[in-house]
Amino acid sequence: DDSLYILLTDSDSDSDNEREWKKVGSDINIEELKISTKKLSSPITVAGLSGSIGNISNGKIYTTDNTVEDILRDLLCMEIYPEVSLSTTNPTLSFSGLKGATASNYQSIMEVGSVLKLNPVTLGSAVISNGYRRGEGFTYGYSYTNDSNKDGDENPPEISASTSLVGSYILTETYSPTSIGTVRTSVSSEKNEDVKFDEGSVVIGLGENKISFEAISQSGSYSHPEYPEYYIVSNLGNTNEDNKLSKSSAVNKTLNSIKSTESISVTGVYPVYVNIDSDILINETKKMQLTASNVIEFVDVPSEVDSKIHFTFDYPATHTVTSFEIKDLTGKFVKYDATYDVDSESVTKVIGGVNISYKRFVNNSCD
Repeated sequence: DDSLYILLTDSDSDSDNEREWKKVGSDINIEELKISTKKLSSPITVAGLSGSIGNISNGKIYTTDNTVEDILRDLLCMEIYPEVSLSTTNPTLSFSGLKGATASNYQSIMEVGSVLKLNPVTLGSAVISNGYRRGEGFTYGYSYTNDSNKDGDENPPEISASTSLVGSYILTETYSPTSIGTVRTSVSSEKNEDVKFDEGSVVIGLGENKISFEAISQSGSYSHPEYPEYYIVSNLGNTNEDNKLSKSSAVNKTLNSIKSTESISVTGVYPVYVNIDSDILINETKKMQLTASNVIEFVDVPSEVDSKIHFTFDYPATHTVTSFEIKDLTGKFVKYDATYDVDSESVTKVIGGVNISYKRFVNNSCD
């Protein structure tokens, strides 16, 4: 057996019956060994140890007021002061931002001159989370004073931070380009439920149309009160000046306001027209599906020979047709040679209530 044993002997008796080997780590009944009241006959100063043994280290003095039990307890029961720390959770500011920053009839591509209907916009609220300070790691309890009296069996009490919201909520709207409408006037309030835009609208212009919203929350602040000093209680129920959680000063902090942004983007285009309806060529042109592409493909164009009507295409006068290709019977695209803009006639279309000049291209290739 490689275990360590200690021989306990009643010094007043030489009898083998009063001697007992005890394995280190096992319980020793001090009363049975009749040594609990036996005091030292002279002081003992510990020396010659290579390190500490239990709670005994070089230089420790046992006086004649100490008993053998005192030495045994120091030897066999090491006193432990746990590591402790101050745990801090700081409050944080959050902001739910904008609500309703949309348009009821939104399409990513819309006809120039059409009206985009903006929904009412309101703000969410700013919220500050809870914060606290608390001592942690007090395995054997804590004491308010260095008196070896335990005032609590676990960690010291938690102390909550105080919080507040200050300032105003601000809601702002901008348009790009500015010509698409009149922005709703910026509003501000110390109450988020008062910060809102009613319904609005813009008239879509050619190219990109962007409606931007910016919301700024209230700012905030918090205060951690002073956290008091606490003494650490050891596994033996003691305290001392060297083992404690020191006092922490009060802390005051500002939480900056939060900015939230949203935007709506619409590409404004002029429509184009073609004289195809239900797979036949007709004598008038009709509006095609809107597109922002510079390439337009006409699929399953009816025969001009059968209808005796030429394929006709109307497009904005601000644009130029640079190429026109026709798929032949072999499935290949063949470029149709023409001076498109010269050969095109002028027509007028009403777009968004405004007369807009268009050009009309007529395919005469089948003549």
